[in-house]
Amino acid sequence: MIKSHLLPHALGLIDGKWIEADQNSSGDDSNRWMEVLNPANGHIVARVPRMGAAETERAIAAASNVLEAAFSISSDPEQDFTEEGRLLFLKALISCLKTERQELARIITLENGKTLRDSLAEVDYATTFFEDATRHFARLSEIVPEEHAGEALKGTRWVVNYVPTGVAVLLTPWNFPLAMLAKKVSGAIAAGCPFVAKPASETPLAAIALWTLMERSSCFAGARMPRGFANLVMGGSKEIGETMCDDPRVRVVSFTGSTPVGKMLMERCAKTIKRTSMELGGNAPFLVFQGADLAGAVSALVTNKLRASGQTCVCTNRILVHDAIAEEFTAALCDKLKALKPGDGMDSQSDFGPLIHEKAWDKVAKLVGDALGKGAKIMLGGTPAKPSAGTGWIYPATVLTGVNPDMGMWREEIFGPVFAIGSFRDEAEAVQLANGTMHGLAAYVFAAPGESAVRLARKLKCGHIGLNTGSGPIAAAPFGGMKESGIGREGAVHGVLEFCETQVVAEKLS
Repeated sequence: MIKSHLLPHALGLIDGKWIEADQNSSGDDSNRWMEVLNPANGHIVARVPRMGAAETERAIAAASNVLEAAFSISSDPEQDFTEEGRLLFLKALISCLKTERQELARIITLENGKTLRDSLAEVDYATTFFEDATRHFARLSEIVPEEHAGEALKGTRWVVNYVPTGVAVLLTPWNFPLAMLAKKVSGAIAAGCPFVAKPASETPLAAIALWTLMERSSCFAGARMPRGFANLVMGGSKEIGETMCDDPRVRVVSFTGSTPVGKMLMERCAKTIKRTSMELGGNAPFLVFQGADLAGAVSALVTNKLRASGQTCVCTNRILVHDAIAEEFTAALCDKLKALKPGDGMDSQSDFGPLIHEKAWDKVAKLVGDALGKGAKIMLGGTPAKPSAGTGWIYPATVLTGVNPDMGMWREEIFGPVFAIGSFRDEAEAVQLANGTMHGLAAYVFAAPGESAVRLARKLKCGHIGLNTGSGPIAAAPFGGMKESGIGREGAVHGVLEFCETQVVAEKLS
């Protein structure tokens, strides 16, 4: 079991109090707790509460009370989380995150399995969202310039205010247990939007650690967060999610996860006309053209694909290489991958870690088997024997060629360290293949620098495009998908405004 000063309570937090799950009427405790397992060895890292509808309703009520107090004429100063107070709080939290960087990374690795190196990068990435959020308070109110309003502005001042939408719920996945929360929490705090967060059941510990640091940050002078502003529940996704979507006090649902689940949430939210922000599945193409820096492309691909062992929505899913260089590119890729070693994320010698659990391993193996059965060829790795329980869900780096649209891994996210290579003959075919999916989250293009490369990148229907780089999103730029990869944006001022309603005040001047 993990011991950490950032996990003094392996509990949820509602209305400022750390709590267990409610006891059922029979007094049976067997279903009140969930086990968190280390993917590298199957060991129990912690036991956390398995909450449900009742706890979720109380958390929503706590957040709603904070919001009502903020909009009350006779609001309690102790509950009024002003812009100045929120700015001071974010700055205090940033300091805490930097101080606890190593311990946060250790927690992430133990519950998620990614290498400690990747976990440290995640903590740094998460911190940048809070840093960026501090820059956008001035954008929460603006005056329409007189020259833009014409006759309508004479004798009247037009002010655009961005006010909190209402209670927000934040639903996050297991692949970036701290960073995905940071994206949403930072925007909600900057907007002044009280919230209830539910982390993935596989990885709740990073969330508990973040709430511990938020408690610590509230001790700084002037930075006190009102009790009930930030609530944390954990447990079954169905019961908690349905409660959140059905409650009319919830006005915004921010979700990161699969497209099918996103669709179900949007349908349920439609009953009460909630605002939804959805970062959903991806099917990222990685295009390599003649004239590209092949060594640079291979290096960028490996870094991109093996981040979190390939378990990210923005990592490459389909590698499309020009016919004339496909053989050379594949050989260089295999040479680079042969030198890399999978293993326990806490082992400094490991280059990438295990998959999150048995179900994830089975999915990757099934997709590889399907591709091989339809004509793909193994160039590296292959079809390993399934690990036994307790040995870690390691899947080796695998390179397949001859991958095409008839194969499952062309249409579905692999979510594992499998490099699926197809080919194209010309630019038109490359763009057609790249866009031939209902997803549009990320894409990567490697080509000779110049105007033609930029033109190629702009032909792709994706929200994030790396041109001669495998870099993913950053906090200072808006990120989100097109088509069935989602709606809304996270990061930059756009991520703050996802938690705001637009209010226009026209004031007659004397």
